Amino acid sequence: MAKRKTPIDKALDTLASDPRVAEVWSEGDNGCGGYRPGYVEDVWVCLCRGFSLDGLHSIHESTPDRLRQALADVEPCRCTDCTEG
Repeated sequence: MAKRKTPIDKALDTLASDPRVAEVWSEGDNGCGGYRPGYVEDVWVCLCRGFSLDGLHSIHESTPDRLRQALADVEPCRCTDCTEG
């Protein structure tokens, strides 16, 4: 029987399904005040080659919803790392 996915797993899977996302992870309980057990917090994505947000190839936000909003501003990247592969 397959393991039931937690809300954290589902949120990360949704972010990972974006074709511009190469890798996604959550820091989880980072020891900061206000952490809510069982919730995804401090979410990161590494963007695929050829995409950036304000010249950056990774994005960090405090929640999956904020990260999804930030992904809306991702644009094609023309830096040498992306164009010279």
